[in-house]
Amino acid sequence: MAPDGATVVPFGGVDGWQKITTELSTGEGRSVAVSAYSNGYCYRMIAYFGRENKDDAIFSRMIDSFEFIASGAQ
Repeated sequence: MAPDGATVVPFGGVDGWQKITTELSTGEGRSVAVSAYSNGYCYRMIAYFGRENKDDAIFSRMIDSFEFIASGAQ
């Protein structure tokens, strides 16, 4: 189940969710976490951005390129 405030996003070919946190414990920057369940496991990719970094392009490309493969496939 997605946490409060998360949005549904595609992740690895399944429905996942994205949660953006802007109040990190250090008081600077933000984090973007994308999660999804597949084959009984929860997978998550997280990016931490500094206060001045507004460019999510590299992280977005990583999320878009990720793909779950069928169990037993090599």
